[in-house]
Amino acid sequence: MLVEKVNTLVKPSKWEDPYELFIKNCKVRFCSDDKIIEGKSLKWERWYGQCWTKVKDSDGLWRSFTHNKAVRCVKIRTTKQKLYNSLQNSVAIKKKPIIPFLSEVNYVGSFKGDAIQNIFDHSMKEYVGRLFLNKESDVEKIISASLSYSLLQTKRDSFQYEDEVRLFAYDENQIIDKDVFSYNISPKKLIEEIEFDPWTPDYLQNTYKKLLERYKFKNHKGKENVVKFSQLYKKPREGLELKIDNYELVIEK
Repeated sequence: MLVEKVNTLVKPSKWEDPYELFIKNCKVRFCSDDKIIEGKSLKWERWYGQCWTKVKDSDGLWRSFTHNKAVRCVKIRTTKQKLYNSLQNSVAIKKKPIIPFLSEVNYVGSFKGDAIQNIFDHSMKEYVGRLFLNKESDVEKIISASLSYSLLQTKRDSFQYEDEVRLFAYDENQIIDKDVFSYNISPKKLIEEIEFDPWTPDYLQNTYKKLLERYKFKNHKGKENVVKFSQLYKKPREGLELKIDNYELVIEK
């Protein structure tokens, strides 16, 4: 992000959770003419995505990405609007028929018909349908995009602790022949804060700060710090006093 000034999205088929590919095992029936489409034919490979979280601090997420403290990890803070705008206003979007999406993930107890149907109906009404219906797109293309999108914004409740927000790029005409899609960004406009994992050694902290200063990310007096190190495991302050007012302790003999 800082050196090359790009943000990169990947195909969901590269994600670890096998339920991200749930749609490939589905059959879609069009009620109007009783036509059936196999899920694996629903233009799944036209999507590129990136996962973020709304969780401010999480032991579980830090440990997941540091691989149990074996590698360094960094957390980048932004806003949903800045993230969406970074893709919507990019040169890559203006030159290619790529549609940006940003959505919060729905967590469901099971991937049974009713739960998925409700999410799909909402997707059609609020997201993909609204955008595609303004174009000369056939109905199957709209439904294909809506169904795949509704599944991409759905996970099992076992992952609810991640509290995800996902950024998507939909390659409408399938012109990108890669597993990744990168677009140019302005790091200063997108990134509000950079925070390193709570196990970052002291001797590396100054090194990281100086490195980030090269890219104009530095702390200023009187302003919010933009470079931080997680205080999740900082020792509590000693010498705290507890005071109880208007309470009488009575000991019965």
